[in-house]
Amino acid sequence: MKARNYILILLLCLSSNLWAGVTPLFLYKYTENVALLPSLVGYNGGSIYLSQQMNYVGFENAPSQTLFGFNTLKGKERLGLGLNVVNQQGFSLNEFSLSVPVAYYLPINSRMKLSFGLSGDYYYRSLNVTDQYVEDLDDTSILNSERGFFDASFSTAFHHPYFTVAASFNHLNSWMNNTQGMQGYFTSFVQADIPLTNEYDRIEVAGTVIYGLDGSFVWNGQAFYEVVEHVILGAGYTSTNSIITSLGLHYNNRWLLGYGFYYNVGSDATYFKNSHELTLKFHLDRQYYEQHRYSRYAIRKGAMLKK
Repeated sequence: MKARNYILILLLCLSSNLWAGVTPLFLYKYTENVALLPSLVGYNGGSIYLSQQMNYVGFENAPSQTLFGFNTLKGKERLGLGLNVVNQQGFSLNEFSLSVPVAYYLPINSRMKLSFGLSGDYYYRSLNVTDQYVEDLDDTSILNSERGFFDASFSTAFHHPYFTVAASFNHLNSWMNNTQGMQGYFTSFVQADIPLTNEYDRIEVAGTVIYGLDGSFVWNGQAFYEVVEHVILGAGYTSTNSIITSLGLHYNNRWLLGYGFYYNVGSDATYFKNSHELTLKFHLDRQYYEQHRYSRYAIRKGAMLKK
């Protein structure tokens, strides 16, 4: 087998790791992890967002991910509805997914609530490799293949004014039937607010871990400093050995433009360069968003700031 065959195998292995049926991790502050955790649908009053990840800039045919999301809160703020569309491309593998999540919020008291989410998912995956890149494979059927299938995910979350904890069983077919080609995985998520001395400023920290049934896992940790409603500064780290820096700009408590830069510090940084992420987001319910955003400060204002 010639050198370019080895390169092909390397690319296919990279593609398999990137697209083992796992929804890509985007910056939580901008996409709210709704695509991974259906129990979070509508939690912030609803939004529409479009995110684009461009990985390993400068590497030919490097993978990229596009996420379009919509979610809203209905039924006296108890029913969350959403739609997520993810398109992943790179090397020779393309994957498209469409999910429709639904969440129900169950109040515990005036400050805390539980939520349960279920999503119906459809996945379409295609692998296209031209014969000119493969010279010594006996079975060429793998070169051009495609597959579509349905799946589902279940999620639950606990919401407190200062933190949120959520978990999800993704790809239930794989959990129950060991479906080949689509790996089941477990997603865990935690988010917390750290109030600052200024009445509105805060630091928000969030972490997401995805465990695959094959024993693999990916994670990222992020921290965001939000200055009133205008500027969001962020930093974090991922299990792919990338340092994250991000900047978000709010306008009129409706629009959010977010940018993330992933600086690769791993041993493969010589070959796989840095990555970028860009998000445009629109909050559907401005009044709900403002109340949700500032109500937690009213709770602690007298106890923490006026002593």
